[in-house]
Amino acid sequence: MRQNRRSGKMGMQEDELPTKVKQIYEAVLSLMEEGADINALKVSDITTRAGIGKGTAYEYFENKEEIIGQAILYNMENVICRIRQKSDERSTFSEKFLCVLEWMDEKYQPHQGFVPFIYIFRRWGELPFGIREKLIAGKDGICRIREDALQLAKCGMEEGVLRKDLPDSLVSSIILSSIAAYAIFLGDEDQTVDKQFVREFICEKVIRDLS
Repeated sequence: MRQNRRSGKMGMQEDELPTKVKQIYEAVLSLMEEGADINALKVSDITTRAGIGKGTAYEYFENKEEIIGQAILYNMENVICRIRQKSDERSTFSEKFLCVLEWMDEKYQPHQGFVPFIYIFRRWGELPFGIREKLIAGKDGICRIREDALQLAKCGMEEGVLRKDLPDSLVSSIILSSIAAYAIFLGDEDQTVDKQFVREFICEKVIRDLS
């Protein structure tokens, strides 16, 4: 009998996940970080990496698409929480914004947990429909991203570096698109431009466009 598949629901703390579910998620993420083709990935590939039997995966999930989709959402939840913690330690808009970009740069390394996030930004169209469906259904994570961007926008408005006459949703959307642009930049293996220069350029452009 299949276990309660809400075990991987967004918002559940990492230490609340069943051990085997966490093993499955970590297996998916490590395979993605190694460049595995999601379209060709099999449930047996995931369970072998996780060190559990194939049948165990079906106690928690219906299919491969649900496994991969929930693993990416699990990763997204962790990334959002860590970025928020780092950003909260800073005071000004520029410091907070640059902190997010710096964290992304720091974590965009093998086995650092950020590669799946980049994958979503750069290769959304390559994801199987079933996986995209699971990610779209995981609204909690998307809402958290928007909430954090909105808080960052309000920080800039209150500080006076961003316009107050524009809708909060528009300002936060522009901030998010700039963060996505840096994510895409990080995924470019042929990049030659200094990363610090790019971070500062993006931050200055956001302030210039919205001031």
